[in-house]
Amino acid sequence: AEKTESAIGKQLGVKKSTVGAIIRKWKTDKTTDKSPRKISPHWVKMI
Repeated sequence: AEKTESAIGKQLGVKKSTVGAIIRKWKTDKTTDKSPRKISPHWVKMI
């Protein structure tokens, strides 16, 4: 049986919104890994 996001959140000790974000990321990217960040911070100017 499918569990609700709030039930999963309670079981894992995280917010319902966190569970929803992870599920959405899985559905779109088929991964839960974080997206790669930009190589340089915005304050570093390229020469």
